[in-house]
Amino acid sequence: MHMLTPDSKYQLIIVGLGRVAIKHLKAFYNLREFFASLILVEPNKQQIERFCVQNQKYLPGTVLFFSDLAEALANQPEAKRIVAITTPSNLHYEQAKLALENNCHCLIEKPVTLNLTEANDLLALSQSKHLQVAIGHIYRYIPLVKELQTCLASGMIGKILMAKLELEWGHSQEYYDQAAWRGTYAKDGGVLMNQSIHALDLLFYLLDSKLAKGTAYLAQLNHTIEAEDYAACLLVDNKGRQINLNCTTSTLPNQHYASFKLIGESGDLTLSMHNKSFKVSIHNKNGQERFWHLAIFLLPLYWRNRGPHAWTSWTNPHQAIYADLISSIENDHACLANLESGISALQAVLTLYKAAQTESYANNEPLAESKSMQDFFKA
Repeated sequence: MHMLTPDSKYQLIIVGLGRVAIKHLKAFYNLREFFASLILVEPNKQQIERFCVQNQKYLPGTVLFFSDLAEALANQPEAKRIVAITTPSNLHYEQAKLALENNCHCLIEKPVTLNLTEANDLLALSQSKHLQVAIGHIYRYIPLVKELQTCLASGMIGKILMAKLELEWGHSQEYYDQAAWRGTYAKDGGVLMNQSIHALDLLFYLLDSKLAKGTAYLAQLNHTIEAEDYAACLLVDNKGRQINLNCTTSTLPNQHYASFKLIGESGDLTLSMHNKSFKVSIHNKNGQERFWHLAIFLLPLYWRNRGPHAWTSWTNPHQAIYADLISSIENDHACLANLESGISALQAVLTLYKAAQTESYANNEPLAESKSMQDFFKA
């Protein structure tokens, strides 16, 4: 990504100062040469104070605060702006629509919205205004993922036959109790919509495919919430490959683990994450680990793709999303995690909710676009 001249830097508007906002602020700090100013939007004054005290070292000398996005957008409307939406999922649509109507590029945390009608409306609006929208599907920006996708496409493990996904992303009951909207179908969802949407998005990116059909079993193991904290899913992609997905938030809160295993005709590949540690393992058809392929080929390719900010984005994939978004704006190309991919991930999750409701396989075909999670689970 080329350097920006001072008069072409961006104003960043972060909407919502909850748990995820710090990742956006750290990305702003590490990429501060690309930004001219920062605006924080949060209606809760106490939350603003907490956020600023806890993250003072990442804040610039001057920060503007607003309680409402519309007020923030009325400030310096001529500026080149990126709006980062980190609010509860049910608020994404109205806030993103307002930002796009005011000619702002957007970074929207996942899921893009809670139903396809709203998501497709944002897509049409962004296209009509020639604005870029990135979605916070951070797994696409984990180190080496893009490079692994290139290698898989070139036949590194031969024809891919099946995939296994394990996701253990523990949350305590206190986590859900801190905000009334968490774990509700109307405003948030359960482990499928919140955690597994990341895993499914990454899987279909690595496989260069989409969900064809799937079935799902949902349960509540250890939390008092409306939505599921456990899901077991069997999926088939549009290339006929079998996929197993097991996911839960009922494991220990300080232990976050995800594993993706792809099994091919001539080898296998495993990408795993434990808290902030990443591991990649590649085996040939004889079961021998291909360590040198990783060290000699993948790491240099990663450096060439990511440039001078390659290593600092290892611990905060949001930084890589911002770098990619700015590059897409400056060079007129689609983001790696763009709005279309966000819509595809949303549709896959809604298909699995439909399957859970009907206790059968559901085809990944256009749903009634206004359908959202709560429509599948009404009493």
